[in-house]
Amino acid sequence: MHVPSASNPLLTWDPAARDPAQRRIHPLLRGAVLSRDGWSCGYCGRETTEVDHVDPQARGGATTPGNLVAACRACNQRKGLRTPAEWRRDETLTRLLRQAHRVRAYRRWRSMRRRRDQATMAASSRHGSMLQKRRARPEVEGSTQAGAPSRGSGCGP
Repeated sequence: MHVPSASNPLLTWDPAARDPAQRRIHPLLRGAVLSRDGWSCGYCGRETTEVDHVDPQARGGATTPGNLVAACRACNQRKGLRTPAEWRRDETLTRLLRQAHRVRAYRRWRSMRRRRDQATMAASSRHGSMLQKRRARPEVEGSTQAGAPSRGSGCGP
């Protein structure tokens, strides 16, 4: 069996090192966190292969098992340098603003349509019978169904 040397970067891992490869989460710790969380995202429940700091490392969060959670790539990237509470608050605010924007756009569309309809009605009243219902021809107006005499024709008792 091969025994790793002391110069192996996995054995001399330092989270504060200048080398980015040494600042990453130790592979053994990553595997332990993923297996602890059942290989599912702690935020949305999907299958995952990444580990995220709950309290961001850039804001003083430690690289300890208690501060690490399994996270899918999408949740990990969307969360960024925020805490889960800040992230959820921002996601909720974004969703509410998007919904309000849709409602505003719908209302704007309806008011524009209403104004257009009012303008059409005003134009139709100015132009007379252009948009009004056509009147029946006078010769057809007095007639009834075929074969039946019309009233006032002078025929009959």
